[in-house]
Amino acid sequence: MTITNLEFVFGAILLAIGVIGGGFEVRELKVPRVSAAGRLVAGMVGLAFIAFAVFRPPPELNIRSAPSTQPSGTAEPLNKPRMGQKLWGKDLFGADYSCFDLPEDNPQACQDACQGDPNCASWTYIRPNTIRGPRPVCCLKSTVPSVVDNAACVSGIKER
Repeated sequence: MTITNLEFVFGAILLAIGVIGGGFEVRELKVPRVSAAGRLVAGMVGLAFIAFAVFRPPPELNIRSAPSTQPSGTAEPLNKPRMGQKLWGKDLFGADYSCFDLPEDNPQACQDACQGDPNCASWTYIRPNTIRGPRPVCCLKSTVPSVVDNAACVSGIKER
């Protein structure tokens, strides 16, 4: 269970105490009756915890580039951008300027599409039969947006 989930649950319990006033039992958790002032404080603190859980910004992206597979002694063309490592189970949420279906379940095809597009700064591949329907989807992005956990996605960032 993540800290966000714990904050939300704790906030919901405090909010329930504020609204109901205590005097309830949930499994092993027994909450005695609470005074009016205690109800007010519990309700306000509960709302604060729920707000913290819901509106918490996503963690910062910390990506190291994948090692180059280029043999030593050969030079890459100067105009060809390099691609960073694939972020498995991550969605770069937002900044889409182009989303399209792919003919096969292959995140590399989405990475290649970004690499070949000068407007592309990052990409997200969405697996078939998940959040975008039965076909695999590639979304090219104009910037590098925030990272969100999503098992249906694979993302990457173009190195400039």
